[in-house]
Parts: sequence; structure tokens; C-alpha cells
Amino acid sequence: MLLAWPDVIVFALGPIGVLLLVSGLRTTRERLWLSAIVAWTVLWLFQPAGVATQIIRGGGIMVTGAFVAAVLWRPERLGRSVAIAVATGLAGTLWWTWILGVTWERIEFALTRATWATYQTMARSMAAFDGPGAAEDAAAGIALMVRLFPGLAVLAAGTGLLVAWAVYQRVALRPVGGPAAPFINFRGSDHLLWGLVVPLAILISPARDTLDLVAVNALLVFGVIYVIRGAAILTWFMRSKSRLGSLGLGLLAIAALFVLPIAGSGLLLLGIVDTWIDIRRRPMPPPSTRGELP
Repeated sequence: MLLAWPDVIVFALGPIGVLLLVSGLRTTRERLWLSAIVAWTVLWLFQPAGVATQIIRGGGIMVTGAFVAAVLWRPERLGRSVAIAVATGLAGTLWWTWILGVTWERIEFALTRATWATYQTMARSMAAFDGPGAAEDAAAGIALMVRLFPGLAVLAAGTGLLVAWAVYQRVALRPVGGPAAPFINFRGSDHLLWGLVVPLAILISPARDTLDLVAVNALLVFGVIYVIRGAAILTWFMRSKSRLGSLGLGLLAIAALFVLPIAGSGLLLLGIVDTWIDIRRRPMPPPSTRGELP
């Protein structure tokens, strides 16, 4: 199965363990966390590994090393440290797969076979996966997931590092740096917009045949970043300009799941528009005084 949780969790547990070592094991809680991480890592490394797991293992090691080095250098630049670590892991993974002669066609075939085997196992145990047309739908879904595997791995790495930093700040007695900024402050560089413009240009150009895979995965990654930016803006608005509390925001998020494509598209557009308008810094119009006595 693509990006199973035992593989993805390495992006969080690895940095937590290394950062705890760097900051010093001063409490029993820190030692217990490190012992659990080491035990899990040993068990995980001795499990049979398919292509996806091997890629995640190699990338996870490089992402962990780059992230720890970056946050030790500039702990106040968490977002930049995450970007550096993910970019380093991606570049390193591309390099070692090229050195070993592992082509994308081979990776794609192995991922498709493993994911299809998982589907067949589920189909035998659940009738919902074995209805009319289920196999054709599954084949199309698996092909799409395999095609987006690089982008999904990048997103998993970034998410894992943010989770690792949050957990480390709570577990360590004297952590390096400080907690991440509130979610409503998430912005990112405005130059990230080129991560949407360039892939779109590739997809409508003659270079599509050779760069299609890169463009599609870049659109996925940067599209998700702008959806998150839009969600941060919406959360800021709901908290500062409305009377919705945490419960209201939670119910709104649950409701959005039922119209996910529409909600995602709206948040994406909101995040892109914020590049020029800077919504969170624009003053809100004053309330109307019509009908009020001087």
C-alpha cells in the first residue's frame, strides 16, 4: 500500500529522537520517548521492504539529518528548515535512485503491483470492494495514486517534520528553539506562486510529454500549500471577525468534508488571492452607523 503509516511515521519519529539526543536526556520522559523510538526503528528496519518503503527509508534518513542541521542553525526559521529538509531528501533520493539505476518505470510497476495486491486482499474480505465496475475504478485510482507518489511523499515528509517539532517542544525539558507560530499566521513566501504557474505552463506546452510527471506532482504539492494558506486565512477570519469558537470551527471543518472538492477549490483560490491582497493585514470596513444618533 502506498505510504502506509509505519513508513510515513519515520518522518516524525526520526527528528524527535535526534533532537532529544541533541538537547540532552534530562528527564525520564525524554529517555522513555527515545527508547520507544529506537525500539520501533529497529523493528521497522528489519521488516520486509518494498520499493516504496526503501524510498521512504532512504529519504527519511536524509530528511531527518537535514532538518536537525537546519533547526540547530536557525531554530527561529522553522518553515525554511522544513523546506530545506524536504528539498534535501527529495534531491538525495533522486540521486541515489539514479546511481543505482532505478528508473521511474520500475518504481511505478512495483508500486502498482503492491497497491493492487492490497486492493485484492480488501476485496476478498469486503463486498463493497468487489461490486460491478469496482475493479475498473480501483485500477484508475491506483494509477492516479502511483503517479502522485512523489508529491504525496513530499507532503508526508513536511507534515511529519511539523508534527515532530510540536511533539519535541512538549517532550523535551529544554528544547532547542520555541514552538511554531500559530496556524492562523501561516503565509509562506509569495514566490511559491511560481510553483503553480510553471507546472501549469508545462502541462499546456510541448514539453508535457517529458515533464508531465514532475509538473503534476509539483501542482499537487504547491496546491496543497495554498489550500493550507487559504485555511489559515479562513480560521483567522472566523476567530477574529466572527463569534465562532473552537467548536464552531470544528463543525465547519466537518461540514467541509462533505463538499471537499468545492471547499478545497475555494481555499486554494483564497490562498492565491492573498498573494496580492494580503487579507490579514487589510483593515476591515467600519460598522455602518446609518440610523444612529450623533
